[in-house]
Amino acid sequence: MPVPVKSTSLVYFPVPKVACSSIKWALLNHNEDGLADRNAEAREKGARGIPNVHNIYPSKPLRPTHFIRYFGKRWFCVVRDP
Repeated sequence: MPVPVKSTSLVYFPVPKVACSSIKWALLNHNEDGLADRNAEAREKGARGIPNVHNIYPSKPLRPTHFIRYFGKRWFCVVRDP
């Protein structure tokens, strides 16, 4: 699921195993005014109480409709060099 960056024209497309969790936590901190509530939500839904940002910003298979929804925005992702 793409993650829009608040107050910008940027959209992050997550790629699992490529700093995905770290970038999602950074975007959650940037995007959410009620961060304490969202952190609590992540903890509540996470396994054994461990915070899981993927409950808030899930990574789903990319579909063509994701691109259409964010047409006109600037997109970015992080790619890992083997």
